[in-house]
Amino acid sequence: MPYNGDNHISIIYLSALIISLTITSIIIATQIKKNLRGTKINIKKSTIFLIYYILIVSYLIYNSLSIGVPVTYLIPYGMIVILSGYYSYWYSKKNLSFWRDSDNNLYVKGGLLIYLIYITVLVVRIAINLVFIGYQEVNFTESGNTVIINHPLVHMGFKTRIISLIFTDLLITIGTGMLIGRYARVIEHRHVKNKGGIA
Repeated sequence: MPYNGDNHISIIYLSALIISLTITSIIIATQIKKNLRGTKINIKKSTIFLIYYILIVSYLIYNSLSIGVPVTYLIPYGMIVILSGYYSYWYSKKNLSFWRDSDNNLYVKGGLLIYLIYITVLVVRIAINLVFIGYQEVNFTESGNTVIINHPLVHMGFKTRIISLIFTDLLITIGTGMLIGRYARVIEHRHVKNKGGIA
């Protein structure tokens, strides 16, 4: 079936981009406020938050691979997650502060830079996805093959699009590793404190 709704889809995706950035900005402002005054450590919520963002990143990278980024890039992506996670863990060890309130609840403050880096690169990657990849139309040929056609808001050459996806994928893998490193430090501190040790 031919596609005749480029203008309609462009309006939808532009609206989606504006709404996504607005919601993300609200989330960022809320998280900055919480980070500056300190947040109660809730391992269950932190784990769900981490898994949620990892799933978003996984989807975006899968999307890149489906468009033409070579699968071999998964190797440097994985290495970058490990290295940035290791750096973030040691950064967090020096920059996170922990304390308990009168009810013995554990709180943490600091590491705002890690969160901001992750959110910034994620927003950039989502924006590139919406603007340069856009709506995906799925068609089926008579032989039964699936054909995916992209309808971006801004048209660009295939090579340029792949390079931009690789670049932003590298950025979000750095952000993901940093988020994992911070999470590991919080888990470690809580575990040691619960056992009565020093972290």
